[in-house]
Amino acid sequence: MNYHNAPKNLLQSISVTILFILILLILPFILELPFFNLSQFQKQLTVALIGGISIILIMIYFFNYRLKVTSYHSFQLYLFIALLAVSINLLIETPLLFLSSGAELYSNLGSKLNPYHFLTFFLISPLVEEIFFRDFIFRRLLISKNFLYALLVSTILFSIGHLTPYRIPSAIILALITGTIYYLYKDVLMCILFHSFSNLTNELVLYFNQLNSLTIKGLNDLYGEYNKITFIIAATLTLLILFLLKQNRYKIK
Repeated sequence: MNYHNAPKNLLQSISVTILFILILLILPFILELPFFNLSQFQKQLTVALIGGISIILIMIYFFNYRLKVTSYHSFQLYLFIALLAVSINLLIETPLLFLSSGAELYSNLGSKLNPYHFLTFFLISPLVEEIFFRDFIFRRLLISKNFLYALLVSTILFSIGHLTPYRIPSAIILALITGTIYYLYKDVLMCILFHSFSNLTNELVLYFNQLNSLTIKGLNDLYGEYNKITFIIAATLTLLILFLLKQNRYKIK
């Protein structure tokens, strides 16, 4: 079988995703060896960095992968994508994370804003995941299959790749949106940007809740005293950006 153009089907997509997951599962065990003296956050960063580099090198060497950005866009459009990530996270992804994790677990998640965590979840993870799932799996499936097939397979594999069950619903939303962005704009940088700001928004919400010692029992408590206005602003901003994206200046290609 010629893997230089893989993945071209479901089986090949599952195979490369299993390889992706195995690399990220094995590395933490290696870093537990006695001569590694790393904090938990340093381990997370090391796993993301070494795992990401290893995955991309495997893609390049065994699967003939080349980063492909077929078009670049204006600063305004990238800004819209970043703002859309924030508004959709507040409107859909964070509520989904709360509902899937439950009040007690969500309240105990807490924010981990520190340089190691920031680098891992705002920069490295979005970069590696979007290159792997969108510019590699999704793009190559598009060549041999149709849009819906490529979107469905890449979304399922992306959500499974997160391993943590309560994060799967919000991961599905993220994958559906970034897959659609990639299909419409052929620009993985947009996907990385959306993913990064979505992660950042999630962390800032957790930090806000932790800072204010909020007790969250339901969706009405999710953003504290700013709950209603947050949902209203997020919904308005989402609709406004989607409207602007359909205008001639920022039209979907």
